[in-house]
Amino acid sequence: MSETLSPRIGTWLSVGSPVIAELAGMCGFDWVLIDLEHGCESEAALPDQLRALRGGPTEPIVRVEEDWGLVLNVPDDFVSSPQFHTVMSATGDTESFYAQVVWNYRETPDFMAGGLELQVWNGEDLSHAKSGREDPLSTTAEMIRWTQVLDTSGGTLSFLIQKGQSVTWGTFGSGLQVSVAGGPENLNGYSTDVSVRSSCITYGASRVDALVILQVRYYGQDGLIAVDKTPKIVYRLSESGS
Repeated sequence: MSETLSPRIGTWLSVGSPVIAELAGMCGFDWVLIDLEHGCESEAALPDQLRALRGGPTEPIVRVEEDWGLVLNVPDDFVSSPQFHTVMSATGDTESFYAQVVWNYRETPDFMAGGLELQVWNGEDLSHAKSGREDPLSTTAEMIRWTQVLDTSGGTLSFLIQKGQSVTWGTFGSGLQVSVAGGPENLNGYSTDVSVRSSCITYGASRVDALVILQVRYYGQDGLIAVDKTPKIVYRLSESGS
């Protein structure tokens, strides 16, 4: 038996104007895709446009995916160096709900060398933590890639790692997820700028060539809304003065 599917009607925005975004939201489209690759759009204009869309019936942001890459030069597995952390905020700051990964060590309940640990914080209070892997990074000149995801549904905020790849750890991230109740109803407050400012190399920075957000994807209930393909440099050895 065939099923009749109704078409989904939407539009693309590429002018960078929150006024236009608000009007698009008021039109009742099923989806709006904000095109950051062409036209006059920019990441700086994205939060105002998302807030403007929130005023209309167009669906809000419920999922954000960040693709990350880190390039090692010469790690020291004897002292678990380097160590770094990467951050995503659900609200545009670290005063409320935000997620963090600590890399090449774990700190809950006590410090342990190697591996990684996912954490969800509410301000200064650690809500949940989950460890993955145990071995320290040990391969010279390796590229580590992963996707970290914030997702909100039914009042539950989830943070997870997907598609992790490295020489030392192989494929990692499957089942690596932490969730907390009482999170925000949407992720319209998310900002890549907060991820960049709040993430850093905490130990052994000279052993890292680069830490970069490669791409960011924004989703609503009905699928992809916007893609930002502009790389965001969190750390680069040549720019650090090390």
